[in-house]
Amino acid sequence: MSSWSRTVMAARQGALFHCKNRYDPARKMYGVVLPGHDVAELLQWHDDLNAPVAGKGDVVVRVSADGVNNTDISTRTGWYSNSGGAAHDAGWTGEPLTFPRIEGIDGCGHIAAVGEDVGPARFGKHILIKPCQREARSETLKSLWYIGSECGGGFARFIRAESRHAYTVDSDLTDVELAWLACSYSTAENVLTRAGVRTGQNRFDHRRVGRDWFGHRPTGPRGGHV
Repeated sequence: MSSWSRTVMAARQGALFHCKNRYDPARKMYGVVLPGHDVAELLQWHDDLNAPVAGKGDVVVRVSADGVNNTDISTRTGWYSNSGGAAHDAGWTGEPLTFPRIEGIDGCGHIAAVGEDVGPARFGKHILIKPCQREARSETLKSLWYIGSECGGGFARFIRAESRHAYTVDSDLTDVELAWLACSYSTAENVLTRAGVRTGQNRFDHRRVGRDWFGHRPTGPRGGHV
């Protein structure tokens, strides 16, 4: 065993001592599975799902909370299709989704495993997962993958993500409160960026979260008000 492997294993053992559930890729995990496009009654609880394995550049996160975002509903119903809900292009990328699929775009939790090229210091870190992934296995993707759509989401005990898209969180908010931030924040930030908000300008954001949380903070550096 290499010195790097011994260091990783030692760090893992120490960090996971603080986790409620130890991560073991050989054991099954629980989660909510979407078997196809349809109504919410299709969602199925499973306790026999394969746990994700961290590849190169990846982390595996023990999910502590995950919000139910509108995009999860839209993904389930095929709303993103350019053909009126047709399944053949219902994913964010214009490609069909593969089923069964674990949804959940807003993931919050603690890092339980790291892959190659990820430092052992990341073990146990409290993180939020960026909704869109630009890389997988340290390879740049041709099209963005969205958590819970093109790759597995947070409606399960564990989720895999690119390490650089798992952001360390230092907050007084509970995990339940944090669990709705990632997608909502990026959506509100994208609105402000596209609108080109500048000093002295006002913008109306119809999203409640865009007003209550993100209408002020993202506009601070811009000098605007929402």
